[in-house]
Amino acid sequence: MPPSSGSSPSSVPSTPPTLVDEVIEGTSFEKMSGGRSAGDMDLGSGRRKGTAGDWVNYFTARDRSLFAELAQPALERFGYEPDGSWAAG
Repeated sequence: MPPSSGSSPSSVPSTPPTLVDEVIEGTSFEKMSGGRSAGDMDLGSGRRKGTAGDWVNYFTARDRSLFAELAQPALERFGYEPDGSWAAG
């Protein structure tokens, strides 16, 4: 997707690959949860299981509706959801 600021791709600063690797490693579920693997539940940790799509087990119909109202434009813009049909449950 082209930058929205009107700048050309050549004017966007590049990020060193080593920095990208460090950020990915430092923000992995395993690192941030103290060593748990994705899917391992620890109710006392303050972090959920780290499983994609697990939100459906926690969002109520009202949660889905509010999130869709607030986030649907971003979900569409970034290619996560083409429309709001996911919020219907």
